[in-house]
Amino acid sequence: MDEQALEPQAFTDHFSARNLDRRRSGRGSQALILKGAEVLPHADRALLRAVYADGRSAAEIARLNPSVKARAVSYRVRLLTLRVLSPEFAFVSAHRRKWGRTRAKVATACFLHGLSIREAARLARVSFHTARQHHAAVLELMRSQPQPTTLLHTPEPAPLEVIPESRPAMGGAA
Repeated sequence: MDEQALEPQAFTDHFSARNLDRRRSGRGSQALILKGAEVLPHADRALLRAVYADGRSAAEIARLNPSVKARAVSYRVRLLTLRVLSPEFAFVSAHRRKWGRTRAKVATACFLHGLSIREAARLARVSFHTARQHHAAVLELMRSQPQPTTLLHTPEPAPLEVIPESRPAMGGAA
């Protein structure tokens, strides 16, 4: 995702419950949420657009489908918003095109679409063990970054450091 001209400190302010309310959040946070929603599955993207772009309330959305309660819609919006604003979401959306097909599928399913590792394994057609290894590798890659990745600031990947291999001396003891 493109870097935006907002201060990195503003990112952490988005996680307070008060700021997740669309009526209290500013245009900047709404733009961040809508930008992150671009990579979500269609239904989740449509829900966030209805709330943050169209200004619909959870009650209005729930009235469209009588089997869904406004409280459930509100809860789903809150979960999606937290996911979209998370550092893991930003990291995966920024770096997934550089990874192999399987790692990208598992990372997209887990971190962007919110699926479990087991569901991601089924989707990527790999074993649970392989999916768990890819999930752990993505978390380790994220931790190895010099700065936290956010939608506000996505650093370039650090160059890999080559550590010379030390070999024991050949021959007998000196």
